[in-house]
Amino acid sequence: MRLLETHKVFTQCIETGTTGRGVPDVYCRFRDKELWIEVKNDRTQSIYNPMFQIKWRAGQQAWHYEYHRKCGEVVLTIQAMKDGFVIVPLRQRYRHGYVPASECFVLSEFKDLWGVIETYGHVQ
Repeated sequence: MRLLETHKVFTQCIETGTTGRGVPDVYCRFRDKELWIEVKNDRTQSIYNPMFQIKWRAGQQAWHYEYHRKCGEVVLTIQAMKDGFVIVPLRQRYRHGYVPASECFVLSEFKDLWGVIETYGHVQ
């Protein structure tokens, strides 16, 4: 959240207890563009693995995929790993949450997250 705030992005954490199943964790808006982000943490996995398991909860992949299909934009899932970060721009459903490294952005440093977020949020 602080990373986004330093770039003057409006952010709103979404509490899903009162909203629909699968809604991402964070809504972001900058000028006339919006972006949804799902935040995950799995310190047992390494960014050097050829495949990552993302532990999406029931309904999350369906919501993210439906949003992509109807709105033409992706929801980014950002997962912190023991040695970096993986960003999954969800355009499809992944069986059992397994995502090939080739379909992700794999980053070793926190400072590199902004470049990917900026690209997908069309932030200028």
